[in-house]
Amino acid sequence: MNRRQVIGMLSVLPLRVIGEEAAGGTGEAVSAAGMAVVEKWVKRSAGVKTLVAAFRHERKLMTMRKPLESAGKLWYAAERGAFRLESGDPVKFVAVVRGSGELTVMFPEKKEAEVMSGGAVERSELGQAMRFLTAGFPDSMEALRKRFEIVSVTAEGEWHRIELKPAGAEPGAMVSGLYVQVETATGTPGAVHLNLRDGTRISNVFTKLEENREIAAERFEPVLEGYKVRKK
Repeated sequence: MNRRQVIGMLSVLPLRVIGEEAAGGTGEAVSAAGMAVVEKWVKRSAGVKTLVAAFRHERKLMTMRKPLESAGKLWYAAERGAFRLESGDPVKFVAVVRGSGELTVMFPEKKEAEVMSGGAVERSELGQAMRFLTAGFPDSMEALRKRFEIVSVTAEGEWHRIELKPAGAEPGAMVSGLYVQVETATGTPGAVHLNLRDGTRISNVFTKLEENREIAAERFEPVLEGYKVRKK
């Protein structure tokens, strides 16, 4: 799995897990009705203390006719600031974020892992990308605006598509577009879509969401026995 694939998988990270605060805002074209949808999404998300979700990952490359697909699952605990993501069957990729901000990325087939301190994550290219890709479960409008500019809100049947621009994004950033699909009636996030500057389109579609169920603390403790580990 290369860097672009890792970035794509991490696009389902909840906003509260990783994200640098910066000056965001709201685009002039966003209507009052559109903002009402955003506020419903944020209000609903603020009540999420824990989350267990299944998702379908799809990556469409400019050079390929058929998209690449895989299934995954994630666990999230807001109070712990902890997150775990697994992808593939059998599992080929694992990412664990703990409350300290430490990130562990594991590749079970190769028995390789990389452990990055919170500071290393912030300084790394991957960390930079993660700040641009965290979306899905903001806990307040203030938090959302600090990290993103709300560019547009578009109705799509029973859903609305919210286009976000990372605050402080540089012109040469890898991500050219970030969209969160939200169910209009409930404010439930259904998908996160990314457009990369090389034409790649990445979609993470939630197929199952379980909110506020108990998650054992051990779920967020990566087991590295038998792995070749690199630390940063």
